[in-house]
Amino acid sequence: MLEFKFSEINPLDETEILLKGTFLWIWNVYSVPPHVGLSSMGKYFSLKANRKECGLDTSSCVEFINQRLMPTIFVQVSPRMQLTLSDVQSVFDNYFSMELNQSTCLSPISELMKVPADVRQLAQLLTYLKSNNYLEAFFSLNLRGSVFDLPKYDFNDIQNHIFELKNARR
Repeated sequence: MLEFKFSEINPLDETEILLKGTFLWIWNVYSVPPHVGLSSMGKYFSLKANRKECGLDTSSCVEFINQRLMPTIFVQVSPRMQLTLSDVQSVFDNYFSMELNQSTCLSPISELMKVPADVRQLAQLLTYLKSNNYLEAFFSLNLRGSVFDLPKYDFNDIQNHIFELKNARR
C-alpha cells in the first residue's frame, strides 16, 4: 500500500481561489477510501456510486462541506497540466457512475490527467503528480494542522466501498 503525506496544508480562507485553475477535492479525508472530485474554473465534477455531478458551483460545494464540518483537502494542480473546463466536461460526459471493476471516482480524473493505467488509487495519483511537478499547493477545510497522512487502503477496499454504496441505495 502506497502512502502519501501532505505537508504545508493551508486553511482555505479565500474560497475565490477555487474559481481559477484546477483542484482535486479529497472529501472525508479520514475515510477509507476518501472520495475524490475535481474542479475547474469554479465548476465541480465528481463520479459517484449511482450518478455523476457535473458543473456544480464550487461555492455550493464549499457550503455543503462547511455545513457538515467535513474534513476536506483541496490540491491545486499546476496550470502546466493544461486542463480546460471543456476538457473536463468532455471526459465526464463519457461516464454515468462508478462501476465495480470498471470505474472509480478517480477514473475520469486519471483519464483527464493522462496518468499511467496502473494508477488506481489516490496515493498513486498524488505521487505521480508530485513526481511530475504538477502539485502547486494544498488547502483544507475542517482539518486541524498543516500536515496529514492519507489513510492506507488498497484497490479491494475501493471495490468493496463501491459495492456497499451501490447496494445501500437499492
